[in-house]
Amino acid sequence: MTYLILLPIVWFLYHKIKFKRQPEEYRKALKSCYIKEWDEAINFLKNLQRRLPEYLPAYTLLANVYTRANRFDEALEVASQLPDEYIDVAQDIQTNVWLFKRIYERRKDNV
Repeated sequence: MTYLILLPIVWFLYHKIKFKRQPEEYRKALKSCYIKEWDEAINFLKNLQRRLPEYLPAYTLLANVYTRANRFDEALEVASQLPDEYIDVAQDIQTNVWLFKRIYERRKDNV
């Protein structure tokens, strides 16, 4: 029974430790995304890409931020920068970007 009481605390600590293990720029970019500061998040992620070009979560988050900021061409460019071994991730990003771009265009036409 006491294990059930401790489970949420352990779960919270696990996620806190996991978050702290991410690069600093990535954490700051996530925080910027939560408050919808897209340009600030983009700057953090671009700096992270220069410092750690092999860090895949930076690419996926950057494409997501560009999409949320309605900068679809830049999001597609990020997908094209992924190495060949991540072709399935790049295709998923491209599919999502095109989907959101079509939704954005429909909403813009209806207004």
